Amino acid sequence: MELVVIIDGSDSINFPDYSSLKISMTNLVQQLDIQETEIRISFVVFSSDIALETPLMGDKQQALQTAATLPHPRDGTNTWMALESMA
Repeated sequence: MELVVIIDGSDSINFPDYSSLKISMTNLVQQLDIQETEIRISFVVFSSDIALETPLMGDKQQALQTAATLPHPRDGTNTWMALESMA
């Protein structure tokens, strides 16, 4: 399975809520069987631009590190651009 998580990093998400989101993403990764032959995960963080777009990861430790350090750009919101980046 391939899972792509699209995250709103805009300025409408405050710091405490974004910190909570990063904890939730870390918990999600911990619960999944992330490895090349089972589940691979990717993260896209957007605001007015794409702030982070990772390749699909099959390494659980790499995915945990990425989830814990997701950038919070705090600019405007461009959801359509984030969705287009996945095409």
